[in-house]
Amino acid sequence: LGSTRIVRVDEHNVAVERYDEITSPKTKETRREWREAGYYGHRIEHAAESALFNALPYGEQVTPQMIRDAVATIVENTKGVLK
Repeated sequence: LGSTRIVRVDEHNVAVERYDEITSPKTKETRREWREAGYYGHRIEHAAESALFNALPYGEQVTPQMIRDAVATIVENTKGVLK
């Protein structure tokens, strides 16, 4: 949960998705799925910054190791999605 990835929307555009837990208001059942967290058009560098920002934990001091771990996770989640 909370992982992010960069996805290709079409031939020229990218978006960032975040893996979240969703609760249905009617049934109260939960499921996990990738949800769009931002659309960046052709600006992949902005998508990369957003994915990193979304991957870092809230309320904690950011360390170099946290950034390395977040980048590794984003890359792993993105493999196969950007073709």
